Amino acid sequence: MHRMDRIRHIIAVALGIFMMISPAPLALAAIHSPLPVTWAMQAGVQAADGVFAAAFLPNTITIDAGDTVSFSGVGQAIYIPPQGKLAPPPWTSSLHALGGDVYDGVHAVASGILTTAPYHLTFVKPGTYVCFDPLHPGMEGVVIVQPTRTPYPTDASSYNAVAAHEAEVDIAAGEQALAKTRAEVVDNANGTLTYVEDVDLPDGEGVQTPLQPLGKSSAQGRVTLTPRLDASVANGTAYSIAVSLTGLEAGGQYVGELRYASVTGPLVPGISTLHATADSRGRVDLQGVVRSAGVPQGVWEYVVENANMQPVAACSITAPAYAYAGCAPKSLTIHVGDTVVWKEVGVHGIHAVAYEASNTAGSTSMLMVPTASGSHAFDGAGSASSNVLTSNTGYSLTFDAAGVYHFASPIDSVYHVAMTVTVLPARNRISVIAGDLSTTMPVQKIGKALFVPLQSAIGWMNVIGVSSRMNGLNVVIHTPFRGAIAHQVPIDGMAHFIVNGTLLGNAFVETANDPDVGGQAPYVCVNDLVNILNEIGVHTSFDGSIWSAPPASAQTTT
Repeated sequence: MHRMDRIRHIIAVALGIFMMISPAPLALAAIHSPLPVTWAMQAGVQAADGVFAAAFLPNTITIDAGDTVSFSGVGQAIYIPPQGKLAPPPWTSSLHALGGDVYDGVHAVASGILTTAPYHLTFVKPGTYVCFDPLHPGMEGVVIVQPTRTPYPTDASSYNAVAAHEAEVDIAAGEQALAKTRAEVVDNANGTLTYVEDVDLPDGEGVQTPLQPLGKSSAQGRVTLTPRLDASVANGTAYSIAVSLTGLEAGGQYVGELRYASVTGPLVPGISTLHATADSRGRVDLQGVVRSAGVPQGVWEYVVENANMQPVAACSITAPAYAYAGCAPKSLTIHVGDTVVWKEVGVHGIHAVAYEASNTAGSTSMLMVPTASGSHAFDGAGSASSNVLTSNTGYSLTFDAAGVYHFASPIDSVYHVAMTVTVLPARNRISVIAGDLSTTMPVQKIGKALFVPLQSAIGWMNVIGVSSRMNGLNVVIHTPFRGAIAHQVPIDGMAHFIVNGTLLGNAFVETANDPDVGGQAPYVCVNDLVNILNEIGVHTSFDGSIWSAPPASAQTTT
């Protein structure tokens, strides 16, 4: 299926609820209903690849007092503050339901985390109300409530089409961002590597929108929003606002405001008021900041008013809004001694990174409020967790043990950060394993073969029950093996393997640095060792990174 067709299919399935719960389609010629109507808003929608449309769909809906909105989602939360108190809520406000199923504009309401059942909320007081999802900062929607029996501006099927388009824009933008992600790899002074993983997806570089004149005004210009760091915002981001206008009255006083849904809607919280005087040519520049976790899709309106509070120019401020339920990339293969840094790069998600020994691929912890635990040196035992990550902050672990480790976000059990880190033995080392015993030893690639220190190999042979000692380049082995051994001729400059007094074979020797002893030492080919041990009934194998042997108790004696 073509990518855009697949996106449309996902959205159509997710948003099909519009047509299922809405009343019979309202006639476009007279869009009204004598009875209360149940409308629908989808709190985002997620594609199969984890890209999430972080917007209320549709972004804005107009209903009548007494009507109900059915909010649907899985893993999202709805929070509507009292009218006039529009500060975005902390993400922890998503954990519990609040205020019942009727919203009067006076008391806050919250759905708790949505699962399979929609959250039905009846609006009883006219006004313009802002919906937040605390789990996705910057995700905002607007419900405009008209007086009872006021004709509706549109019907459910039209909202359905708008919502589908909005979601398509978000997911397409998110998938473009996902396609560009790559793990950053940094060389460390000690020869290890640091991998920087993106948590979530980076937002766009900003928004620039042309201003349109209102009424008889000749004003023209543009509004530019540029992201910036701000520690006072929940996820550490804010936006600088720069407005340039021409065609104004020379010497006139002007103010720029950011409002919800329309030029008369509620003021967006966290914005510094923008005032300026037009110069002699009717030009004005307005500068300010809005402290917001992200630019929400389709709900902000920028308006410029004159000294008489009359709007002279306005524009909708919107951008694709997306998040990502995972890390990019979703899996890493590293080596012992390497470090992984998880860096929060998104603005529309609340994430943490956690490991528990019981995790499996795709699992999440049931812990809802992450608390930093464990050290930054990670051996795979117990648990490790970050705090909540804010924009451009990170969490790091240095891996001290080979293995496969699954990480997840403890914040929610549906849309979660999930990735797998496969840790191989340290670079220039191989793993040696016998039953429950394991260690590593240095390795050097010489020609096309892999060589290990002869002394390390002898030590490991003793561990697996092959009594061995080194005498110069002679390796003396005593074993209960009773099979026939064909005597070989010793070759100068090679290692001689003598089993129960008989020379079993010779092996090439190369001299190289042994980091475990801090000097030059003889190295022998691993495959030669495998062949010699197999000759005396100790059946080992080597796959290029792991030298496996049976435990001492399993060695053959015949």
